[in-house]
Amino acid sequence: MDWPQHRRLQFSLRRRLRRVRTNFRLHARRNIFLLLISTLVLLQLISRTSQRYSSVDLRWRKLQQFAQPGTLGAPSEVELNSANSILIQLCGSDGILCSTWTHNRTWDRDELKLDESWLTPGSIRVPMGVQATLTMNDGRRQILRYGQHQCDRTTLRCEEIKSLVVEASILSAIDAISQACSGDNWTKEPAIIHTVKPKMSFTERDVTMVAQFSISRLDRFEHARAVWAGPISVVIFLATNSDIAELKAYFERPGKLELYNSVTLTIVKPNYSLGTHTRYPINHLRNIGIQTASTDYIYVIDADFVPTSKLYNFAKTSLVPLLEKSTEPVAYVVPCLAIKVDFKGKYPDTIKELQPLMKSGMAYITDPRAGHGPTFTPLFMNTVLFGNSPAYEVCYESQWEPYYIVKRAPPHPYYDERFKNQGGDKQSHALLLNAIGFKFLVLRDHFMYHMDHPKLKWTGDGLDQITQRDFTYFSDYAPELEMIFGRTRARLIAASDYVKGFDVVVFEECFATAPCRILRDGLKSQYPYQTPTLGHKTSEWDSTSGSFSSFNFENGGVVVMSKWPIKQKHQYVFKSACGTDSLANKGFIYTVLDYEGSNLHVFATHMQSDDINCRAGKAAEHRRRALEAWRAFIDSRHIPSDELVIMAGDFNIRKDTLEYKSILLEKLNVHPPDVYNGHESTWDPIENSIARSNYPGSNDSNYIDFVFVDKAHNSGVKTVVQTALKVHSANYVLGREVFDDFSDHFPVKAVIALDIPDRVDKQQTDNLEKQRKQQQQVLDVPQKAIP
Repeated sequence: MDWPQHRRLQFSLRRRLRRVRTNFRLHARRNIFLLLISTLVLLQLISRTSQRYSSVDLRWRKLQQFAQPGTLGAPSEVELNSANSILIQLCGSDGILCSTWTHNRTWDRDELKLDESWLTPGSIRVPMGVQATLTMNDGRRQILRYGQHQCDRTTLRCEEIKSLVVEASILSAIDAISQACSGDNWTKEPAIIHTVKPKMSFTERDVTMVAQFSISRLDRFEHARAVWAGPISVVIFLATNSDIAELKAYFERPGKLELYNSVTLTIVKPNYSLGTHTRYPINHLRNIGIQTASTDYIYVIDADFVPTSKLYNFAKTSLVPLLEKSTEPVAYVVPCLAIKVDFKGKYPDTIKELQPLMKSGMAYITDPRAGHGPTFTPLFMNTVLFGNSPAYEVCYESQWEPYYIVKRAPPHPYYDERFKNQGGDKQSHALLLNAIGFKFLVLRDHFMYHMDHPKLKWTGDGLDQITQRDFTYFSDYAPELEMIFGRTRARLIAASDYVKGFDVVVFEECFATAPCRILRDGLKSQYPYQTPTLGHKTSEWDSTSGSFSSFNFENGGVVVMSKWPIKQKHQYVFKSACGTDSLANKGFIYTVLDYEGSNLHVFATHMQSDDINCRAGKAAEHRRRALEAWRAFIDSRHIPSDELVIMAGDFNIRKDTLEYKSILLEKLNVHPPDVYNGHESTWDPIENSIARSNYPGSNDSNYIDFVFVDKAHNSGVKTVVQTALKVHSANYVLGREVFDDFSDHFPVKAVIALDIPDRVDKQQTDNLEKQRKQQQQVLDVPQKAIP
């Protein structure tokens, strides 16, 4: 598909890479191909599609099964007006808060009702527990009040039991907590939260680094604090009574208090009166740090990670203006690596210093398949490909847990506080950002690194991290998001009528593992025989030829599914490509199907696109070479002439052009469809909501999706009728827009009528022959003349 000129010039290669990788994930808007063959050999080429979470209008209705309305009495001493921002959090039986609401409109002075107007994308469940927290901010995000409330299950009224206390100094805060928790009060006293504002002042357009940790991390955080010249919000968790004295001793060291002049310090003692089983409330502490930050932009990290020294200035001067101007929610991901414990040299501060450590293995990616792994692509540290572009886009991957710089204002949600300890805590937040439409851009010249550390220090039994992650994240959280944000587009396709009842299905741009798996699983009963994804790996194919590379940025995205057994499956990666297509393993899939005892040969492809990064005429030249290589591959297979060969896909060649007639049809040696029915184009930015959104103002509709029959292998083919179907989906939401199409291409159905009988047994054949002869005898009887 051609890319619109205005986007080429505006976004250049960085934006184009989004189009290559954009998937059917939560912020992609590309498409998927389907090739469908039915009983007479009915072929239907369905256009490509992407997948996002949607159905925002269903959130409240679906949440009602968890929630009961309740009220919180509004503190009378705080002036209430439309500039105030209200945050309410409800907690479970362990005293750790669970869910979050924000409220930014004019509201009733007498009470705050938990109703539909409170729900934001940050809301997951409403489990009415024993405590709630009310945070009230003014228009400048300064905390006016932070209070914990005891909630009665019967009346649903909540009475304040503990408020956040603003102290004049760090030592006075420590002394106040020490006095309140003396003796047995450590376990009897409810949660205590004291905060100390920084002595230095910062503007709202600054970037605050947010961190939380227990006492054991205090010294280690010095590394991060020392390189961050801007505002910092730190939350310290007191795990035991002895931590109070240890904390005081730390700040009584010479010069320590002065080092915290730029730091908002909050000290938290949990509510152990509910029991000592409380696990380290990591996301609760993160949220407190975010709430107490005084700037509009935040960078949430953990205490054992250290950013490069130039990151703060870059974030303040370059990223803040970009975030202010962005019309869609963006998270700038800071690449994160690990440094081995035995490293003795100077820690890297630039890409140039990092490169030799990466080569030697002294610096490494902690988990290439999850964790921080999805951040790193072949584009990392590539200073040539992107020029002056500060970041490259990546798509969300399951179990990804990046650190990012974001704008704190909605739609940015708080962290889900049901996650304690480590395991799913950051993963759940990245998944939530993805679900509500955030775009992830990875910084190219800046990074952070992890330093080895002792284990976290907290009280309680501490549920095993793996068990916690498996139970909460995989078994609870992800399905909740799907339920709240509605159907995915992959599921919309799998459940739709137009994709069912055929013989073969071919998907294109099936780049992402998760949505592709949704499609596979959803169509498994219809199409039990499925190929791997083109260009993903070589191990599951009968053969791989062409120019496959495991270092390419993206796979080929083509998948074939079939009602009939797949006898052979081969992949071929084109050797000739330009622009961003050269970063993907684009090519074709060749399958041999067992169609009622006969061999049916089906090819599926996605060819070179017209790319701004290809020199004039080069895209067409690469397509010509690909077609020649494809034809040579077919000829090398020595397919019997009486076996049908079908080729389908997005050829990126417009119908009725010279390239279509003299290059595509001739080089590939194929018959065009005998009849083109239905909509006049397969890509139409006027009629198609996704195409219109991707290319605003464009009216350049065109027809580039085809199903062809090989001229040398078309025995028995009577007609090929191809129909572009203007079908629409139910309404759904991507980011801030509403769509009603499965794809930015309209579906294409090709019906191939064959003049060959079904295969039957000998008795049936004899009966048919006998009937034919009897009919012939009747025709041979002379007719009497009519007077």
